Amino acid sequence: RQRTDGPPAGGWYPQQRVSVSEAVAAYTAVPAAVHRALDLGVIAAGKRADLVVLSEDIWTLPPERMPGVSVDMTLFDGKIVYRAF
Repeated sequence: RQRTDGPPAGGWYPQQRVSVSEAVAAYTAVPAAVHRALDLGVIAAGKRADLVVLSEDIWTLPPERMPGVSVDMTLFDGKIVYRAF
């Protein structure tokens, strides 16, 4: 909720901030559940492997470093469809 150069202090509408876990769920498990896709949305045995490998661990990364994270690899249905290296 802040520009990459820092302002505004505390971010825009700080009461609307979400955690990394909430943001990831909003783009993965929640849409799969809404569309009743039983084989999408989570990483688990028997599920389709549609996922990305990121350049850094977003679970431990400070928020101000998030804009620098890039996609290293993308898998669709278990097959690599993009590789940065």
